[in-house]
Amino acid sequence: MTAATEPVSMTSSAISLLLNPSDDGGTAMAFDLSDPGSAEYSTTWTLSFPSSLNSSYVGGSLPDGAYSLTVNGSEVSYTDG
Repeated sequence: MTAATEPVSMTSSAISLLLNPSDDGGTAMAFDLSDPGSAEYSTTWTLSFPSSLNSSYVGGSLPDGAYSLTVNGSEVSYTDG
């Protein structure tokens, strides 16, 4: 895993989270994406899992299973400063 060393901007469309990924795909899992500092660009981003997005989320947690999280680099923007 590589952390962002420069502030970046992204939307939830930049991230794919799949439950039980396989060659045939997997189940896409919904999430909220936020920057804890509420800035447009950040080195830290948080995924949260409210039950309003999926009834299998209990207490803000994902259900048991194997997951694959992918970040699409073309959907991530870097600052000039």
